[in-house]
Amino acid sequence: MAALDRLREQAEDQVTRTRTGTRTDVSGVSEVQIQRLVYELQIHREELEIQNEELRRVHVELEASVERYTDLYDFAPVGYLTVDANGSVISANLTATTMLGRDRSRLLGTWLSLYCDPNSRGDLRDHIKQVLADDSSQNCELVLVLPNQASFDARVDSSRVASNTEGEWHCRLIITDISERKSAERALIEKDKHLRSIADALPVLISYIDTELRFQFSNAAHAAWFGKSPEELDGERIHDVLGEDLFQDFGANLSDLLSDHRVEFESQVTHQQLGPRHVQLMLMPDTGSDGNVRGFHCLVIDISERKLIDEQAERRRDFSARLLRLNSKERAAYELLMRGKSNVTISQELGIGLRTAERRRQVILEKLEADSLADVFQQAANIQGVEFHETGTAAGQVPEPAAP
Repeated sequence: MAALDRLREQAEDQVTRTRTGTRTDVSGVSEVQIQRLVYELQIHREELEIQNEELRRVHVELEASVERYTDLYDFAPVGYLTVDANGSVISANLTATTMLGRDRSRLLGTWLSLYCDPNSRGDLRDHIKQVLADDSSQNCELVLVLPNQASFDARVDSSRVASNTEGEWHCRLIITDISERKSAERALIEKDKHLRSIADALPVLISYIDTELRFQFSNAAHAAWFGKSPEELDGERIHDVLGEDLFQDFGANLSDLLSDHRVEFESQVTHQQLGPRHVQLMLMPDTGSDGNVRGFHCLVIDISERKLIDEQAERRRDFSARLLRLNSKERAAYELLMRGKSNVTISQELGIGLRTAERRRQVILEKLEADSLADVFQQAANIQGVEFHETGTAAGQVPEPAAP
């Protein structure tokens, strides 16, 4: 209303100055013309009143809009700052002042770099310079410092805007507090280090393979098996690392893995230093939230020693089963044979004839499925995991017979 009243006063003043010294002669104007003129003036006055009312309405709406957008600007969940080419703060919303812990009156006109961690000031200068040189939006991450010396991580998204001075640009920054996200990232990094240290300490070979059949993770044992570091294995194709035989075993189970089925199988590989080895592979699909397999966790265990023990146990069971075929007389002769006694000595100690001792020896060989006495010694040595010598001893000792 005050603005419209001032406009009225200016118009009256202008009319008064224009009519000074001039009189309007209406003597030659007819009454009809005067009435017509009055009618037109009334119409014009109504038009002006309508325009005036519309201007009042628009003015009220503009004031409400300005107030509304000022509130949106000041209380936005992110901080808004505008700085000049030198990084001096030109404007700031209340959120920005709250984030920085400064009053707006003290913030305006100061350099934004004053509120940055010293290690971030160079990043801020480069960021502003890049924004003003390019018409595209830019972003960076900074560490901002509060008056109490506490700090927080912030993401800054910026674009350039025209200033009131022709040919100059300002930089408008949107500041988002990302402290929680950065804290979560650091926690994940620490957790990843912890999990890797656990994986590296395990005696099994652990790896992760993506659907393109490339290694994306290897623990220390897995990398050492192939004579490489974990970093050297990252991105390598399993065909190039595993060798043809093991790759064929892996490929034969690939369809089951892609169908989200766990797979276990055994294979024999040749280690570059240890030679032939038996390994057990356990492959577990890694399924995403969409239900699609995105990779495989692979555990490999060297079971060579276990296989050897199993084979020895199997031989011991077979040999013991054959020993059970011997009757008491044959068992007595067997024990003397295992002690290296000759047929003559056996006949004397058991009180039997020499030919009977010889026949009993032959029966023992047949029941034990052996071609010779040396073969019997070899079987006895095998079940105990020792080396048999042609002297009839194993590593200097006569092998004890296996218990039936």
